[in-house]
Amino acid sequence: IIDQRYPNLQLIVIDGGSTDGSVDIIQRYSAYINHWVSEPDRGQSHAINKGIEKATGEWIAWMNSDDCYLPNTLVNFFNSFNHENYDFIHGLSSSGVDINNRAFRVIKKNRKRTTFHILRFFMGTEFIIPSQSVFVRRSILAKVGFLNEELSFVMDMEWFARISLITPPSKIYFYSYSISFYRKHTGTKTHNYQKEMYDEACKVAIRLSSRLPTVKRIILVRLIKGHKRFYDEFSACSTIFQWLNILMKYPLHARYSVSYWAKLKMMVFRKVGLPIKTYNDYLLRNNEQ
Repeated sequence: IIDQRYPNLQLIVIDGGSTDGSVDIIQRYSAYINHWVSEPDRGQSHAINKGIEKATGEWIAWMNSDDCYLPNTLVNFFNSFNHENYDFIHGLSSSGVDINNRAFRVIKKNRKRTTFHILRFFMGTEFIIPSQSVFVRRSILAKVGFLNEELSFVMDMEWFARISLITPPSKIYFYSYSISFYRKHTGTKTHNYQKEMYDEACKVAIRLSSRLPTVKRIILVRLIKGHKRFYDEFSACSTIFQWLNILMKYPLHARYSVSYWAKLKMMVFRKVGLPIKTYNDYLLRNNEQ
């Protein structure tokens, strides 16, 4: 963030009382930091809220400790279009094991246009708004409030959905390119608690569905019930025949699930005797998540 060299930046660092040397690093760069604290908190949502409370700028964005902006993002981004016309701006993020081996996933069609689309987070990445790609006008806080600290996994999705409920479509902007990098490793919550994350996403979607038009609410509830069956069968899938059977039973859920199609590739690679490392190399070479 410091290397962005963006001239109008308020940098706030919230650390949860780390004992791994993080405080030494923070102090080393304290001249660039407007506010920092290292103390126990009540979880990720609480930590983000603590930072938002300290923010006084016109726009708010947060970056988790695994992730970063791509070079020159802030200068290029805020000079590339008239952002003053919008209140909620979001786009795409690249991902990979490190920033030099990142893969870009191109999504030409914005499938996150409305609250109905955002609440379909559980269906696949095309419905997920990467928090690393988001800029929110600070004035929205007075209308929507802060992140829900009772949530452990989809606090960002729930917040974005609440923002979309009170923000006119003309005030929401989607950019179809990547400005940030999401680091994939085995220590992330996304990696270790995938079922818990999707269960929480479904509960949030059910709760907020009451604020959707009747037809949209009925469709969303049915999609959630179908997804639970799809996920259970997909998790137990071990043969290509079972994979095809799931595709015929749940075509809509299978279409948007990156994990579902990745599992087919893994089974094919195993069938021909190639190690999983080769499969991972294949993903990087072909710019897939």
